[in-house]
Amino acid sequence: MSAQHPVSARRFLECVETALEPPLRALDRVGIIHVSWADTARIAAPTAPAELQPPEATVVAGHMVDDDVLGRLGDREYAVLTVARPATIIARAAQLASALQGRPGVTATVDVAISTGGYEPARLLLARARAATPPDDAGPSTAPIPVAR
Repeated sequence: MSAQHPVSARRFLECVETALEPPLRALDRVGIIHVSWADTARIAAPTAPAELQPPEATVVAGHMVDDDVLGRLGDREYAVLTVARPATIIARAAQLASALQGRPGVTATVDVAISTGGYEPARLLLARARAATPPDDAGPSTAPIPVAR
């Protein structure tokens, strides 16, 4: 998928579901890096046409690697599907949070959910990424990455 053209929320979930199917390399996990933001500087301005990406989406797309899938989940909500080792996924999310930090008029949140290695529905993994709260049996597989407010 091209970083320049995010897929719809529906297509993103389909891609997550496919990624969750075996086989993965032994140490790799499916990760979702969820990014949402409030654009306080442009809150009163009319929303841009759907085909135009806000500058924050361009920052998100710039932190993707070849096999990642970018999904547009809402007007100011994107997610990146990636398959890598958990430490790599968390490091990439932290780099993305740093890149979004300090953007004038923007309050961003970057959250991460990483598959536990067993099967779980794509919607559950995405819900964990959005909520940034791990289920009881997931341990440290979900973590918010703070972005300066």
